[in-house]
Amino acid sequence: MMLKKIGLFSLVLLSASFASAEDHALNATELSRFPIEEARQGVAVDASYIYAIDDKTIAKYPKKGGSKPLSVWHGKEGDNIKHFNSCYAQDNVLYCSHSNYSSRPVLSSMEMFSTHDMSHVGNHSFGFMGFNYGSVTWVFPYRGYWWAGFANYDEKGTEAGKDHNYTALVKFDNEGRVLESWAFPSNVLAKMAPKSSSGGGWGPDGLLYVTGHDAKELYVLRLPETGSILEYVTTINVPFEGQAWAWDRSSPDRIIYGITRNSKEVIVSKIPSIPTELLKPQALVKSVDAMK
Repeated sequence: MMLKKIGLFSLVLLSASFASAEDHALNATELSRFPIEEARQGVAVDASYIYAIDDKTIAKYPKKGGSKPLSVWHGKEGDNIKHFNSCYAQDNVLYCSHSNYSSRPVLSSMEMFSTHDMSHVGNHSFGFMGFNYGSVTWVFPYRGYWWAGFANYDEKGTEAGKDHNYTALVKFDNEGRVLESWAFPSNVLAKMAPKSSSGGGWGPDGLLYVTGHDAKELYVLRLPETGSILEYVTTINVPFEGQAWAWDRSSPDRIIYGITRNSKEVIVSKIPSIPTELLKPQALVKSVDAMK
């Protein structure tokens, strides 16, 4: 009887922890913003430059912005480029998620560009994977694997019979083989509706940070210990709308770059650390298991 009472008490605390994560969002601090004409889909960043992303254009700028880009890549007639979603900068290469949104059947690819001269240097086709997962909107390397966000929508650009609830996180090995996939938690999906996840990446704390399409919110998630649904941790209010954003991994601080489409600006923000009390649910679950 005592064990049952302790177990029930732990579950009550677990529920309270989830409620507090929902009720008490954190706030990012805006550091700076500057106009960039191509900032319509997202932004990538490395130690020296930022890369503004539009449907068929990627423009390289000095990290503090500027009136003119240093170099630009433009899609050309017949090159099959239709809709860039996001890019990730690593080792002098931009890895850019691309889809044929809003056409069907859904097709996706990862296009690679040299950060030196913005020349196209590679391609990885996800092909008809959209039938299973959706349109790839972001790709991020972490702990020896590639992780990708696949979007589905309530409107156009989704295979028949699917909607935003089919938004997925997919884990690949370095050969592009699918290893695992997860669904998003219902409360985050409700915030994203009728759209889907437009940006994402693993943080330095080992948590997954994702944005929707429009809301000025950054959702913090983590892999579940059981089941197939990502676990919600908390929400961070940010000064940029959804879309694609990027960690500045050259900074020792928790700095991210985002955009606002309305004014075509890049916005630099500092993200708060996640309070320890919001990371307790899994520990409480373990304590319940230990009592069995």
